Amino acid sequence: MSPFYSNGKVHNRDCIRFDKLLSDCIYGYNCHRYQWTLEKLTPVEYRNQLLVA
Repeated sequence: MSPFYSNGKVHNRDCIRFDKLLSDCIYGYNCHRYQWTLEKLTPVEYRNQLLVA
């Protein structure tokens, strides 16, 4: 086995770090990325606009 694979154990801090990274990516996609198909709004802004109407 190469040292890249370590011992196969996943540590709790690695899971927490991955969870934070994933949450940041999803938040950025939903709140900061403008979408041309959603009238140039972010998904959150578009949803809020639909709820008000």
